[in-house]
Amino acid sequence: MDALVRRLALLLLLCAPATAHWQDHPELPEWAARGVVRWGHGANINGRIRWTPGGFGVDAANANLLLTCGRTLQQTIGYLTPEIEQRARAGGLRRQPYICSQTVWWKSEYPADPGLDQAVRRGLDGRPIIIYENPDRHCGCYNNPRWLETMKRRVRATIEGQGGKVDSIFFDNPLPYDCYCNHCRDSFRAFTTAHLGEAMELTATTAPRYRLAKAWFQAESLRAFFAQVKDYLHTLDPKVTISPNMGVGSAISNYVNSLGTTDLVFCENGFTLPPDQSTVIDYKLGLASSHGLATGQLLGLSEMLRRSRALALDRNNEMGILESFVYPEEHQLAYAEALACNGTYIPSFALREQKISVGDAPHHVQNREAIARYAGFEQQHAELYARAQPGGEVAVLYSIWTHLGHGHSATAFRAACNALGRAGLPYEVIVEDDLTPAQLAGYRVVVLPQVASLSAADAATLTDFAKTGGTLLAAGQVALTDRLGRPHPAPPLADEHL
Repeated sequence: MDALVRRLALLLLLCAPATAHWQDHPELPEWAARGVVRWGHGANINGRIRWTPGGFGVDAANANLLLTCGRTLQQTIGYLTPEIEQRARAGGLRRQPYICSQTVWWKSEYPADPGLDQAVRRGLDGRPIIIYENPDRHCGCYNNPRWLETMKRRVRATIEGQGGKVDSIFFDNPLPYDCYCNHCRDSFRAFTTAHLGEAMELTATTAPRYRLAKAWFQAESLRAFFAQVKDYLHTLDPKVTISPNMGVGSAISNYVNSLGTTDLVFCENGFTLPPDQSTVIDYKLGLASSHGLATGQLLGLSEMLRRSRALALDRNNEMGILESFVYPEEHQLAYAEALACNGTYIPSFALREQKISVGDAPHHVQNREAIARYAGFEQQHAELYARAQPGGEVAVLYSIWTHLGHGHSATAFRAACNALGRAGLPYEVIVEDDLTPAQLAGYRVVVLPQVASLSAADAATLTDFAKTGGTLLAAGQVALTDRLGRPHPAPPLADEHL
């Protein structure tokens, strides 16, 4: 065991915060807890993909590979035989099949499901919108009851389908595409009346609080949809968890994560991999916005690295992704950053660039040994990682409501986190729900990067924090409006406290 992983263990031992920041989530199964689950993605058989109705096919050799690499939850897989499933489950591996939460392949699905064409999202011209620039791909509307029924059928088919027992479901593409169908128009008008005190039209883009209204409406539509899907799923099996591909990059994602809709936070960062780019901020933000849910990142090489490495092997490898290599040291760095944050690095056994496969080629041996080594370290020190708490004395406030209403605040937030990281100063991320005297007692400094929307109650809590010896560091506009975009009659945070 080298000095790096020893220092990671020591860091967690030394970090003893004054108060609990993250919740323990006893409503979830033990295997799904942060610091417990070791997540993976996909499978390959002898380096090649074999797709089955249950997902990427897993044969006996690949099941052994997943277990050797320490995986306890594998996304988008299907066992080829009951015997292989039995072997995998005996080793502690759980299955998380895939459902797309939006896609309608309309050429085949409309004829097979009469009425489905009335459940898809529509543009301003009333025509179905397409996604991912694919004219054959329409998408369902989360506010349309007909689409909810379609999703329930997909859930039942997955629970009852092939590939093995279901422990969790991964819902892909939960994206807030604009929709101007009658359901959304009527729902938006009712939503703004109830929550903002004014009946807005979905096309009223010049209204002063339109940006906030639309983002909040889309976030709440997304939350309500998956809450209903989850409720239905639990009528079939109450122990199955869900993980929409929510990420932490948008205000809508973090709003949904903060309200308990997801059970495991999944971030698809396919062009991010240490040391080229750091993963620390997204781990910290996912853990903070979800109040301590397991947060995983599926990573990949940047486009430049993919292309340059592929071309170095063969000048004909212009596209790059299949021929390029992730090196074992990069897997180790990705795993180390995750462990340092109490996050979960999600290695992919299906993305061929990652080169995690059965085989005797040096790159296969090196990469699977790199994953197995760090997974073994994590398992050896399980008592340190299971439901661990953050330990930094500096907190950076990520304001969900500022991001919803203003959009640009995420840049300032990430700049503040990066500055602290470059300076070598340990920090944690907090959200509005953490602005209580008990939570703030564990911090010496709270950084407020472009927190333009702040409630009077939150401002009062921060003022008390400053009066009792804490330091507030403001970067950019602070507390111009309350959470709902209404200007404060007087500045709720005095300059003397900033």
